[in-house]
Amino acid sequence: MNKSLNLPSCVPADDGASHKPVRLLPPKVAFERTTTPSSTAYPMIKDGTYPMPVRVGPNRIAFLESEIDGWILARAAERDAKAQPIVTNAARKRSTK
Repeated sequence: MNKSLNLPSCVPADDGASHKPVRLLPPKVAFERTTTPSSTAYPMIKDGTYPMPVRVGPNRIAFLESEIDGWILARAAERDAKAQPIVTNAARKRSTK
């Protein structure tokens, strides 16, 4: 069962013509999606290295799905940026032999 919360409000997509619904994810779902245990995620939230939750009730928080997805893509981009020089240097070494 998907426990994400759907909101009626919409945000414009990149092209400005269509709309994508804003979705909220409960902490458990957000942490599962990022494979981050809550004991790691909460300190990361505090130091600004994990998306900030939004308060949806007096005792309830949730995460914007778009921010969780963006955080995952940013980690992949960091990985790719670090891997690129390694591949380039290895290729240079092979071409000089």
